[in-house]
Amino acid sequence: MVSVARQSLRVRSEAAVQATNEEIKALTEKAKGPWKDLTVSDKQELYRAAYGQTRLEMQNKSSNNTQVAIGVVASIGAALALTSAIKTGLADPVPKTMSPEWKAAEQEKIKKLNLNPVTNM
Repeated sequence: MVSVARQSLRVRSEAAVQATNEEIKALTEKAKGPWKDLTVSDKQELYRAAYGQTRLEMQNKSSNNTQVAIGVVASIGAALALTSAIKTGLADPVPKTMSPEWKAAEQEKIKKLNLNPVTNM
């Protein structure tokens, strides 16, 4: 999303841009002399022409954290929905060797043959 300040900068007319450029050029020429003659607003305008924003303005600008959080939550939700759909609808049925009856018979056979659970021998 483009900020309102950036949009307003784009909308400015060519005449306004040219007038601003002329003002900056005049201030630059004035800055070549003693800086005591410059007003605080002149110094601020020169700073803005050179750097754009101050550090505080860059730190305080609005971020898109909420959009990122919504995107992450939506992606995780879509992944969970897809995973559950695959498990319920597309998965193969449980093999017969996983049934409780099969497991019970397997345990009886292990006891009957006296198998070691560590080495299965």
